[in-house]
Amino acid sequence: MLKWTGPIGQREVADTLTGAEIRQMSISQNKLVVSGACESSSLAQDFILAGAKAYVSPKFEIPRAYLGLMFKTFYAALQSGATTEAALAQRTSRITLQLGLPTRNMPA
Repeated sequence: MLKWTGPIGQREVADTLTGAEIRQMSISQNKLVVSGACESSSLAQDFILAGAKAYVSPKFEIPRAYLGLMFKTFYAALQSGATTEAALAQRTSRITLQLGLPTRNMPA
């Protein structure tokens, strides 16, 4: 998991967070942690142990050009009252259509 620094649009990698560092974080109860990094799912348990309610990350790599769309679609669905599961389904459908891939090739 990368730790970023700087304003949005000009961010740079500052460091790499380890599982031990994540477990030492104080994450408010009921917080949902969302990551765009496909290989970060191994850190889910660390975020849960730090206090997160849930952790969401893609199973497979999403091209950087589509990460913004992924987050925008996911958070818009949550804001409109969708459950986390429904928001993930909407995100998956939207990216699948944008990439022109069959649904079975995209992770939920």
